[in-house]
Parts: sequence; structure tokens; C-alpha cells
Amino acid sequence: MWENVHMQAWNLREADRRDIEWRDQRRMGYSSFLILVEHLLPFVEKGGPWAAIPIQLAVAAVLHRLVYGLPPKIVAAAYGIGTSTVGN
Repeated sequence: MWENVHMQAWNLREADRRDIEWRDQRRMGYSSFLILVEHLLPFVEKGGPWAAIPIQLAVAAVLHRLVYGLPPKIVAAAYGIGTSTVGN
């Protein structure tokens, strides 16, 4: 799922579609997501459970879990990351 939404090369025409997808899946626009990531950067410990994955992926997974109330195992499988990473 992460590759489908975030890792694609988006051109200007697709920017609106990306924003709609982000709003549908995470209840916030992509630009708001990037601002949130910037604000969280100082609080992410180096060497902690998030060190092995990009912070954008970690924040997206946590938001997905919070929006839908899903257990860590399901979110981890959808994002291709460890269950304990989502839980932490």
C-alpha cells in the first residue's frame, strides 16, 4: 500500500488525486502530513524502533492505525513493516 500512495512519482495533475487519496485514507491532506512529519522529526529517537524505516512511512502507518483503530498486525502487513514497530 505504501508504495502505491507515497513512492509514486506525482506530477502536478496528479497532486489533487494524491491529496484526495491521503484524505480518504488518513483524514488529512498530503501537505498537512508533510508538516506533521517535520514537527515530529525532533522527537523521533535515533536508533529507536523507527530507525530502520523512513519517518514518513512510520507516521503514515501510525496515522492509519489511529484513523481505523486497527491492530498493529494488520497495519504492519499493509505497510510491510514489523508488528512491534507499529505497536511502539
